[in-house]
Amino acid sequence: MNLKRKKKVLIVGELNVDIIGVGLQTFPVLGREITAQEMVLSLGSASAILACGLAKLGVPVTFISKVGRDEFGKFCLDALEARKVKTNNILRDGKLRTGLKVSLNFRNDKAQVTYPGAIPHLYLKDISQKVFRDHDHLHISSYFLQEGLLPSFPQLFQNAKQIGMTTSLDPNSDNKNQWNSGIWKCLEYLDVLLLNEMEAINIAKAKSLNRALDLFAQKVPTVVIKLGSKGALAKSRGQVIQLPAFKVRTVDTTGAGDSFDAGFLYGHLNGFDLRKSLTLANACGAMSTQGMGGAETQADWEEAQKFMKKQPAA
Repeated sequence: MNLKRKKKVLIVGELNVDIIGVGLQTFPVLGREITAQEMVLSLGSASAILACGLAKLGVPVTFISKVGRDEFGKFCLDALEARKVKTNNILRDGKLRTGLKVSLNFRNDKAQVTYPGAIPHLYLKDISQKVFRDHDHLHISSYFLQEGLLPSFPQLFQNAKQIGMTTSLDPNSDNKNQWNSGIWKCLEYLDVLLLNEMEAINIAKAKSLNRALDLFAQKVPTVVIKLGSKGALAKSRGQVIQLPAFKVRTVDTTGAGDSFDAGFLYGHLNGFDLRKSLTLANACGAMSTQGMGGAETQADWEEAQKFMKKQPAA
């Protein structure tokens, strides 16, 4: 797609590697060994998968993060650079180790274990404010995991808005199950809020999905709630749209919601209407499940276009 000027996206996020196993028949039991059909080492983290998805669609992306000065850190940097994500603002700290997630995928569910490593040790003082002025949009994922930045997120979003940037947030899950940590202070500085159903209900402390959507829409111009195999629901400036998911044969769902985010933000940044942005998001999310790892089978613009023409919705 030819654009007069590609909008540049700045992502402040976490970095880790993923070890993903699929085809497990039973849950692991203490004292016993089970086998997986396949296991891979891949680039992990919601923020990085989203960054790669945007870059694959042709968006210039700069990533801010912190990793250890170890092999996993090098793996993350190499993987991002191979996908044309700028890494010159990623810090390497020799006193820390890079994060790691083990994901065991069963037929209808998954179990995950995360070692945060360097993730909670990125602080506001580590971030150059000059880099903001070179970009058009700020996105943050994994809000609750980035403990070093939690007190500073409202300020980051406010600073971005003050210099004319647009903003978006996907908070992802709260492993402590507290669902607050000042996130409501960020909402007044957001243009787009992206969540899944569980996150929306818990953060809004609402009894229904529609109530959560309405509460967020009072604060944020565009709210998108991901419903997995049921598609997605969105509200933007009074307009409400719900679209079904695309039918695909799923290999691995790792990062599907982050690839969805990439598709939606691509549409939003390029002036697509709500339905078109949501359709592209559903396509990007679905296509990312066709291989092992969150960033391995993400779509470029042409691939997404072909997919949307051929694939029926569920």
